[in-house]
Amino acid sequence: MVPKQFSPPAHLKDYDSIPNQREAWSAMISNSFDSAVACIEDSSKCSFQRSGPGVGVGNSQFYNLIVSNTRFDGHMLKGD
Repeated sequence: MVPKQFSPPAHLKDYDSIPNQREAWSAMISNSFDSAVACIEDSSKCSFQRSGPGVGVGNSQFYNLIVSNTRFDGHMLKGD
């Protein structure tokens, strides 16, 4: 099961009063994951100078949860 979007920290309701803020938050977090994974896999895609070639495409231990079709175990996020 792939979540549709990232939730705000601690599921706070602060974003509910601002139109599209939840969607904007999710998009920013998603883009941050995508950029970080790209940088880890290929250092030429980093927005900063990084030494080393990267781990290679598809070899990062990190991934974007809302775009990757991975097994989702709710216990992992609930902490039980």
